[in-house]
Amino acid sequence: MSNLAELLLYENKLSGSIPTIIEQMANLSKLVLTENKLSGLIPTTIGNLTKVIYLSLMMNKLNGSLPEELGLLKHLSTV
Repeated sequence: MSNLAELLLYENKLSGSIPTIIEQMANLSKLVLTENKLSGLIPTTIGNLTKVIYLSLMMNKLNGSLPEELGLLKHLSTV
């Protein structure tokens, strides 16, 4: 999975928390988990996705504050 560039899993009725395994997807440039039933906190390991340009987590049941680690995503242009 380390070579995966885009992960588009919108409208899939995914539930539970965002898996921390995403930290192993170092080459992701686009992560879309929109319109699922994901809950809990955004994992701090999201800060390891340093190549992400586009991140969409809207229309889920996530709670809590945005993790400070989002600040590590220097290429992020769209949230």
